[in-house]
Amino acid sequence: MLDRSGAPIASKLNYRLEPVEKPLPKTPMVMKGSYTYMADAAVFKDCATGITFPVDNNIALEQGYAKANKNAGEPVFLTFNAHFSVQPSMEEGLIEKAVVPDGKIAFDRSKSCSNN
Repeated sequence: MLDRSGAPIASKLNYRLEPVEKPLPKTPMVMKGSYTYMADAAVFKDCATGITFPVDNNIALEQGYAKANKNAGEPVFLTFNAHFSVQPSMEEGLIEKAVVPDGKIAFDRSKSCSNN
């Protein structure tokens, strides 16, 4: 555990975090980031964390991306409601956290994570 300046906390208390095996919540939340679709695979780079996640297949996202983007494979800013799900990876035997769209999809080529 680190303090606000990033230095380790000197304490006799146990600050170790343990992972839990509980399912991810399915409550939709507003997400903002860049969406890229290419070769039947979609990824979403979250503005808040900078982490890139695979996106569960969604025809509305594919169609919105096609309308908003002139050049396939280039990222487009996206705001939408979504939740996370743990799903099998494209690599056999692995699982991954994916973004599952829940609606209110809005693509905007004029925006980015730095100016939304």
